[in-house]
This record gives sequence, structure tokens and C-alpha cells, in this order.
Amino acid sequence: QEHPREMAVLATLLVLAAGQEQPAVEEEASQLPWMACQGTEIIKKETWKHTKILVDKWPDIDLPHSRVIRKLLWAITHNNMLEEHSQDCAFALATIMLVALRAIDYDDGPHEARLAYGYLHNILLP
Repeated sequence: QEHPREMAVLATLLVLAAGQEQPAVEEEASQLPWMACQGTEIIKKETWKHTKILVDKWPDIDLPHSRVIRKLLWAITHNNMLEEHSQDCAFALATIMLVALRAIDYDDGPHEARLAYGYLHNILLP
């Protein structure tokens, strides 16, 4: 379920905190460094756009689908580009990580899942 009002309030607060005038909410959100989602050589801009469908559904994604999304995370980590992607599109990266957690936990165990969640927690609450 989307919360456009809350997103608008958050965007306004971010702009005010930065001391800037308030542009249109959607324009402003795409200008934030961690929401630019311009893509990289590993994860293209279009892929980030498609992650929006996972935002509300990630808790209900089954193991086979979690494994598919985990391949995106693997591509990022295999190429040592986690930080680059978190700066390009932290919101989508967080979504991918949340979806992949089920596969990480099942395939690699709870310790690896905790490590992934710890990184995720540090992205969202630095």
C-alpha cells in the first residue's frame, strides 16, 4: 500500500533540512543521491524501476522468487559494488536485499542472513 502523503511530507522535510526550496515531490525524490537510480554497468536503470513492484510484496515472496532476486544481489556483491549501488539507489537495493533474505537464510544459513540484514540496517539507519 503506497503512502503518497507520508512520502510528500518526508520529501518536504528532507528539502527543508537541506535548506533548499521545495520542488515538486517526485522531482525532488529522484534528485536525492540515494534515490537517483541511474544504474550502473551491473544493474541498469530499468532494473531499478522494476523493483518498485517488490516494495509492498517482499514479505510474501516465496523461496524460488527470492532466489531469482538474490541473483541481482549476487551480481552486485560479486563485483564489489555494494557501496556504489547503495549510493545510486539505496531504496531499491534495500528492497532487493529484503527480498533476497529468505534465500540467503535458507541457502547459506542464519549467520549470513544476519550479516546481510546488518548491512541493510546500516544503509537505512546510518
